[in-house]
Amino acid sequence: MTDFQDHLLATFREEAAGYIESFTAGLLALESDLESSARRELLDELFRKAHSLKGAAQVTGLLETRDLANQLENALDAMRHAETEIDPTAYDPLYGLVDSIARSVQVVKTTPAEPVRSTQETHSALSESPPPEMDIVSSSNDATPAMRTVDSVRVSTAKLDALFDSAQELLLALRRTDHWLTTLDNLYQMLRDWQRQEELNPTLTTAGESVANYRGNVREHLTQLEQYVADTMSTIARDSNTVHRVANTLQNRVMETRMQPAETLVALLRRAIRDLSSQTKKPITFNVEGELIEVDRFVLEALRDPLIHLLRNAVDHGIERAAIRAQQAKPETGTITLRFSVIGSYLRVEIADDGAGMNPDDLRRTAVRNNLLSAQDAEHANMQQLVALAMTPGFTTRTEVSDLSGRGMGLNVVQRQVEMLHGVLAVQSTPGAGTRILLQVPLTLLTIDALIVMVAGQALAIPLTTVSRVMRVRVEDLGNINGRPVLSTPRGTIAVFSLATLLELPGKLPSKGPVSLLITGDVSPIALQVDTLEGEQPVVVRQLGFPLKRVRNISGATLMDDGRPAAIVNISDVIKSAERRMAPALTATTTIVDRPSRILVVDDSITTRTLEKQILEHKGYDVSIAVNGQEALNILREAARRIPFDLVISDLMMPVMNGYELTEAIRKDEVLEHLPVVLVTSMGSVEDRRHGMEAGADAYVVKSQFDQDQLLATIRRLIG
Repeated sequence: MTDFQDHLLATFREEAAGYIESFTAGLLALESDLESSARRELLDELFRKAHSLKGAAQVTGLLETRDLANQLENALDAMRHAETEIDPTAYDPLYGLVDSIARSVQVVKTTPAEPVRSTQETHSALSESPPPEMDIVSSSNDATPAMRTVDSVRVSTAKLDALFDSAQELLLALRRTDHWLTTLDNLYQMLRDWQRQEELNPTLTTAGESVANYRGNVREHLTQLEQYVADTMSTIARDSNTVHRVANTLQNRVMETRMQPAETLVALLRRAIRDLSSQTKKPITFNVEGELIEVDRFVLEALRDPLIHLLRNAVDHGIERAAIRAQQAKPETGTITLRFSVIGSYLRVEIADDGAGMNPDDLRRTAVRNNLLSAQDAEHANMQQLVALAMTPGFTTRTEVSDLSGRGMGLNVVQRQVEMLHGVLAVQSTPGAGTRILLQVPLTLLTIDALIVMVAGQALAIPLTTVSRVMRVRVEDLGNINGRPVLSTPRGTIAVFSLATLLELPGKLPSKGPVSLLITGDVSPIALQVDTLEGEQPVVVRQLGFPLKRVRNISGATLMDDGRPAAIVNISDVIKSAERRMAPALTATTTIVDRPSRILVVDDSITTRTLEKQILEHKGYDVSIAVNGQEALNILREAARRIPFDLVISDLMMPVMNGYELTEAIRKDEVLEHLPVVLVTSMGSVEDRRHGMEAGADAYVVKSQFDQDQLLATIRRLIG
């Protein structure tokens, strides 16, 4: 395939994605109560876009997509000329056509050598069953795309990111020039002092005319030098201010190119609600507020799946059936509200429903069934603790798995995605009245507001959204429970940890004197001791590249205003590290039943897997085995519904599915994607290692260099 064909296909995919969004939003609008003129105008617009898509697919050589677009064009044309009101059931085949178009675009990876012929068998049901009261007419032979007004420019993400990085580097360089301004100012003050001392020194006034001339020359030179320095400082300050302003403008404009209104996501969510309402036979009103707020399109993309999960939960778990709602004096039509708002530099997303809410008794039974709580502790657990448990993998109150729910992964997937966005998640539920879920994430992934702290001589950036309070206390004023320092707060007693200790850096909590503490964590708060607080500042988030894509307790890196590097702390990981060290009496959810970490060993050699199993079980781990990657994947997916595994140790060369393929499958699975994977193999070349890490492995141990201490140290690094 030529570079031109590559470019043509990529351009078509982007264009088709825009059309598909327009078709979905347009069909949803047509189903609402539009005035006759607005309906006609919208049908004309959708018809033109279907025609344009058909032409674009034709010139690209994607004839299946062309034929599907042709069917959609014909159906829309029939709607345009329909003399009677359109039956609501007529829209279902149109949504099906839009979905088929989307699939046909996605499956084409390369430009075919020969034109792709239409798969009439796949779509015969659609073509043979046109919407009621519509005659499907033959399309025009005109394959030329219709002219469209271009009001936007496509720019690759890589170019935008490079441009933003350049602007940021320019700002850092300019900040370093402030040092020169300070130096010149010191020189200027020194010259002023020298001049004043010269004027006040009387020793040379009687030494004769030559001395007087000398002093005059010195004074003249000092005056000239003083003026030169003053002019230079003024020029540098003026130019520096100008470049600062331009660079900030450049950075802001680059960021603006990444922003788009939340309504681009709303159309997809409206479609999801429509389909869910139809599937569950529950009438639902879906209200959206704040959809014109502009958000980084990558944030919106990252929020898509979590919001769909939450809406699915709201429909399936929350909204009752009409008959039940009527018995409870509720409107038969359930209401789900999606609200976008901005708080500072953060996007706040709220999903609220007026359904049944979370049943605490169901949550208690599920917690006991999943071995998360003992029966006695479950009886005393409060709603906040029960809701926190509902976010663990495999937690579901359903006893049967359906197409919509029952796997217990919805809230856990949402929580993980929000954490990846450096955001926070809160759930509020009232039995019988409904559930309210709040997500707060940065408006853009390029920058976050961070608190800069010093720990063991290293600068660290902590996302401000994760810090609820900063305080200064004396160690002598802290309490002590089972040898662990604790802090009394209005929310109760919370454990105090040295952040250096949790990050495995030199240092520990001082034995006396004042210390700085950060209160973090929502459901299970802890206090983190740091050496010093450097202040707040916006920082540019830089993702860790190969081979540091996944580092425990760290989510990225940044460069501070003075050019120093700083790691961005993953507070969610830090809290988990703290919980592993915490005595049972100190945990905010002391009711959680302790269990050994579960490890799955995957190897087709009985000798190797037996050896590894014995080593790990001797250290207290709960170990299971699989003989190939496919069996391992099946075991992992089944266990995720009950008690999930904490880590996988896999060989590379195995039948059915090898270690590379297993690792890639884990990373593509939305439930398992964050599961640590260690590859243990005799293949130790640099290329083999790179292949393993690119597949998504967290560590790579070579059998020829194998010793159990290395393996155990790797496991401790990954899961504690």
